[in-house]
Amino acid sequence: MDGAAADADLLFVLTTNRADLLEPAASRPRPGRVDVAVEIDLPDSDAGRVCSRWYSRSLPLAPHDSEIADIVQRTDGL
Repeated sequence: MDGAAADADLLFVLTTNRADLLEPAASRPRPGRVDVAVEIDLPDSDAGRVCSRWYSRSLPLAPHDSEIADIVQRTDGL
């Protein structure tokens, strides 16, 4: 990276939800490219429940447990 010292410790985090569309050269293991690739699976029902509660916690009309269950069911696989 221009301007960085040769011994600088730099970390870049690249994210995508469409890894299938990445340019092949970008994902090819070569020094100076991507050193580590980590795939994070889709959330399961428990994680969906936690996320739904977390992101709705500040809503004036926060959903009840039955509504959370409906949200988790309708967003399965997303």
